[in-house]
Amino acid sequence: MANETHYSVKERVVSETRQFLAVFGYVWLLLAVFDLHRSLVLGDANLIQHQSLAIFKALASAKILFVAEEMRLGERFKEKPLIWPVLFKSVLFATLLMIFNLLEKAIEHKFWPHAGRDEIQLVDLQMIFCAGIVMFVALIPFFGMRELGKVVGEAEMYKLFFVQRMRLAPLPDDKKANLSRPPAKYRKRAG
Repeated sequence: MANETHYSVKERVVSETRQFLAVFGYVWLLLAVFDLHRSLVLGDANLIQHQSLAIFKALASAKILFVAEEMRLGERFKEKPLIWPVLFKSVLFATLLMIFNLLEKAIEHKFWPHAGRDEIQLVDLQMIFCAGIVMFVALIPFFGMRELGKVVGEAEMYKLFFVQRMRLAPLPDDKKANLSRPPAKYRKRAG
């Protein structure tokens, strides 16, 4: 009995570590590419500093995502179509990333004041807002895949992406004709 519990705890730790690393990798890639783009567009020489901050923000963001899942945020959309939890989680996470960017700017201005700039300027807030919009759009496929994995099953998703693509059986002719129309329960009734 103790071995079964130990094995299940070990299995859970391995599973959550893999999930954490996947989330960290995706968020780090997004932040690193965004910071690279920002550095190139603005001609900023602090590219290395931005990349190291991207690693820390990705670690913190991945941890926040797991805490949010433990708090069951977005559970009210469990029975709704997948688009609702995907959009909700994308908005929530993009907002958290904007807050992190704002805190980063505040800390940067506190400890490394720029010549003639004692406060966060409107341009900084516009950049943070634009980054939030970009992150929102970039997080939609991420949360889409996570939510789809919850419905289909993570093992099936893994097989579809990395092992072998399954062929679906062709639809009968009577079903093909109905693909352009939504099911009756979703059509508005004339009244």
